Amino acid sequence: MNSADKPQQRRQRHQASTFDISSMWYAFRRKWFLILCLGVAMSAATGSVVWRYLPQPKATGQAIYELALVSPMVVTRLPDERDFISFKENQKNLVTKRSVLASILNEPGIMAIKECAQAKDQLQWLEDTLKVDFKYGREYLRITADLNNPQDALALIKAADTHYMFEAVNKDKQAKQLRYTNMAALKEQKKKLLEDEFAKLKELGINGGASSDQVAALQQEYIQKSLTQQTQEQLQMESRMRELEVELAGRTAIAAKISRVDPPEYMIQAELETNPQLKAEKAALVELERGKKALEDTLAPGASVPKLSDYANAIAAQKALVDELPKRLRAAAVDTARGKHFITTNAEKESLEQRLATATKLRDQLEKETKILAAKIKNLNSTQQDFSKTKGDIDQLKRTADNLSATVEAMDIELDAPDRVKRFQEPMVSIADDAQRRTKFSLMGLVGGFLLGAAPFWLRELRRKIFHEEGQLTESVSVPLIGTIPHIPRKRRAHARNAVVAQPRMRALVTESIDSARATVLFKLQESGGRAVMITSSVAGEAKSSVSGHIAISLARAGFRTLIIDSDMRRPTLHRVFGVQKGPGFSDVLLGKKAIDEATQSCQLENLTVLSAGDWIPAASASLAGGAWTELLKDAKELYDIVVVDSPPVLLVADALTMARDVDAVLLSALKDVSEIDLIHRSIGKLESLGISPMGMIASGITHRMYTSRYYDRYAAAYTQGVRN
Repeated sequence: MNSADKPQQRRQRHQASTFDISSMWYAFRRKWFLILCLGVAMSAATGSVVWRYLPQPKATGQAIYELALVSPMVVTRLPDERDFISFKENQKNLVTKRSVLASILNEPGIMAIKECAQAKDQLQWLEDTLKVDFKYGREYLRITADLNNPQDALALIKAADTHYMFEAVNKDKQAKQLRYTNMAALKEQKKKLLEDEFAKLKELGINGGASSDQVAALQQEYIQKSLTQQTQEQLQMESRMRELEVELAGRTAIAAKISRVDPPEYMIQAELETNPQLKAEKAALVELERGKKALEDTLAPGASVPKLSDYANAIAAQKALVDELPKRLRAAAVDTARGKHFITTNAEKESLEQRLATATKLRDQLEKETKILAAKIKNLNSTQQDFSKTKGDIDQLKRTADNLSATVEAMDIELDAPDRVKRFQEPMVSIADDAQRRTKFSLMGLVGGFLLGAAPFWLRELRRKIFHEEGQLTESVSVPLIGTIPHIPRKRRAHARNAVVAQPRMRALVTESIDSARATVLFKLQESGGRAVMITSSVAGEAKSSVSGHIAISLARAGFRTLIIDSDMRRPTLHRVFGVQKGPGFSDVLLGKKAIDEATQSCQLENLTVLSAGDWIPAASASLAGGAWTELLKDAKELYDIVVVDSPPVLLVADALTMARDVDAVLLSALKDVSEIDLIHRSIGKLESLGISPMGMIASGITHRMYTSRYYDRYAAAYTQGVRN
């Protein structure tokens, strides 16, 4: 791979991974107070708004039905049985069938529902409101409706229940009855054809001739078989009649007892549950308990007010009324339940009577046919003309008639089979716990508000792409990292103007880190034969001047005659760090007012000389491009072993780019939690566009775990003793 492609690949890799959790954590750590304040304020505001303006929960009316996996059967499966999946879909579509929806809308009170009255298309509103699902299992169909008014929700779900059950059960029974009637008619038709064939056979026997005895014998054999079949059918029908008579007698006895005994307890309880007065009293009790709870929430723990006692007395009285009212209403509920029980029992009795009458007619008809066949046996005459063909026709018709008889008998029995759709849960209304719901949504609002308040800081952090770890520079920046300076906590710094490290161990760490970077800089300069190194940064505030001072001090301590130049005339710093005068300085040498040896100043450190910035005027910056800088640097190299230049930031002014062309090496300074990686890329790009390849980077404020090692303790003690001596 071409080495020139590596910087571009690093930049692309950095840009591809713009989001990470660590960036959010560093943003919180740097601006934690502002994030907490704004987050708490937004959280409180959001939670309060949600608690205050959250809409009331809707009342949910629902009814549940149990669907049998297969159609319930007594003897055999009906021929048109559908699979369960198709049956489920049909039942689901049946609820929203247009005819069913129209029937529901015609129920009293449905059109008066507020939501329905406001809808432009009532049918479409009803279709959207009624929800059908299988929440409790594949065999349990649930119909729900969410409305603001609980009474409206209950009325709507009851209407849907009535018309759905009519479509799912009653129409299914009607369809079975119709199929049974059609099959019975077809059976009678085939039976009539069989009789016609027997009549034809008789006519052939009458005109038979000499062989009439043989034909008569054959005819007698077939008619005898038919007579046997008819007799069996008659016996079966009489057996069925006896069963119906026994069942009818049982139903009659039950109907006679209804007026003397109470109806079943579940019917009485159902009537009590639907009593409007009892419902109203229970609702009043709930309202009193809710009012008491709301009052208690406004009071301090253990506090008591007269109104709270009033609530307690009212609740006790209302509970006594709710407990007593079912006893007073029981008599009326018993009468109503007895009436319904009587109607149901009489309907079943009438159905049995009708079926018994039908069976009696069929028995009489079979008896009549049996007599006719018996009479035919006495008056048989034989014939031989077309006997074989007529015999085959009779056999075919007989088989068909037998199959039809068996089918009709099975269908007659299946009419008594249980319904495939049963009501599993009566229509009811449920309302969600508003307090719990408000608490849940308010907590969500609190969390969302806090995140919303912290979002601007996190978004700003992600957009700026500030470097927080040493690995970010080595992975994403093409310039090598030649040195790091550890983070120095404020409490470990001296209160001097030059911010010298006060704690011996931290002083040892900083010294060793700077000396390590100095070794790399010296090696690179000696390798290229250079003597001037410029230290710059992308923007201001990235520890550029601090790094320049540390490098210059380290070079002087190593025995090199070192000159440090503060060329940042707009924001000079080094004169305060080293305790020298601001001028005359760099600007005066550029303008020719002073020679370099006249403008430099000595400091307290041996082998180190400082050329401060001086006063900035536009003419000084203009002289940089006119050759004055080149002459100044040439004179400095003749007087000193090493020249360290503290330049302005690359991206803010053009001075750094102008000076970088004449120095022997360029170092970039970056400060942890401050420097932006995108700006570092832009700085490197500007330098490379002029043909200047930076030697490397020095990162300040690093908190690597190697700086916590106890390795430096002995060195720190020795260093402190040396300083004291």
